[in-house]
Amino acid sequence: MKCWGENASGGRLGYGDISDRGDGANEMGNYLDFVDLGTNRKAIQISLGYYHTMAILDNGDLKVWGAAADGQIGQGDTYNRGDNAAEMGNDLDAVELGAGIWAKSAIAGEYYSCVITTQDNAACWGDNDNGQLGRGDDTDYGGNSGEMGDDLTMIQVGSGRTIIDMCAAQNQNCVIRDDSSVVCWGDNIWGMLGIGNSTDIGDDANEMGNYLQSANMGSGRTAIEIHCGGDTSCAVLDDNSFKCWGDNFRGQVGQGHFSDIADDPNEMGDYLPPINFGAGLSILECDDVSPTASPSINFSPTDMPSSAPTMNPTQSYNPTLSSLAPSIGVGIIDQIQHGSIQSDYIWGLDIDSEGDFYVMGYTSSGSYFASNAGLRDPVAIKYDGTTFTEIWGYQSGDFN
Repeated sequence: MKCWGENASGGRLGYGDISDRGDGANEMGNYLDFVDLGTNRKAIQISLGYYHTMAILDNGDLKVWGAAADGQIGQGDTYNRGDNAAEMGNDLDAVELGAGIWAKSAIAGEYYSCVITTQDNAACWGDNDNGQLGRGDDTDYGGNSGEMGDDLTMIQVGSGRTIIDMCAAQNQNCVIRDDSSVVCWGDNIWGMLGIGNSTDIGDDANEMGNYLQSANMGSGRTAIEIHCGGDTSCAVLDDNSFKCWGDNFRGQVGQGHFSDIADDPNEMGDYLPPINFGAGLSILECDDVSPTASPSINFSPTDMPSSAPTMNPTQSYNPTLSSLAPSIGVGIIDQIQHGSIQSDYIWGLDIDSEGDFYVMGYTSSGSYFASNAGLRDPVAIKYDGTTFTEIWGYQSGDFN
């Protein structure tokens, strides 16, 4: 096992220091050391959190290293592992999951860790601000004595139910149960739990187990894979279709708009169409690249397109307001922007049946709607040929 990238925050690369790897000459290839997992030990599965790394070894042990401020490495303290000498290899203790319990799959969240056990149950430890550990509270676990091993509570996902697949993201988890239903818990601010509201689940009593509400995949549809990334959740369904829900600020749910999905009723199930990849294309593989990024997708053509593409997919059109304004009236600049316009971009343009012109986009540094430099605030402006009207603006979580 070899690791590279940023290493300053806790030693997550596992080399006994906080030096980055891969950003300079003579750091990759034969210059890049193997991570010491213990005498003659090899990793058979790994998962990466934001500042920590999980690995299941060939002898069944689970080892976790990196930042430990929230107890995510499961050692009963909050001391980082992997950023100093004598902390890796045989010096790094395996995580204690309880007598007779072994990890079958390691799933890292942002600042927390989860496993599917060989008994097809799940357990999580670390940061728990939104109830993502599924314990019915918001208390962190794993950073104090008496919280791991036999004291580690298995997550209740319903009477008699076991887990066949699981994903973790920033602060939410989703699982496919043995009856092919999907349940999620944790942070739900953007609807990523798929239950038609924005209420967190798992941080209070009577929210887990049989209280969990299944995410509706649609009539006759079940999930065969579950994937989480950032604040978005996705599922591969039994007909090889693909659905995503939750945060959609960048269009990551693939529905041709940027409204969040599943934070309100009537947005899941048959209300949510599968993502359209094009005629004859179906899902081949979907990977969880990290708990803070949306899943990456590989798809396989099952039928050749009937016509050649009409535009170059490697090019993008992202006009600035200054380049667009001459065609619709320079007044729109002042309506959206009070300052420099170089960082204002158009997301979409539309004309309704009455001929009114709509501009949707975002503003950032120096703009009227931005609350601080670098914050991108969505705006929508209506232009009827004479006046410019603000439809809505978004500033620090409030619609104006």
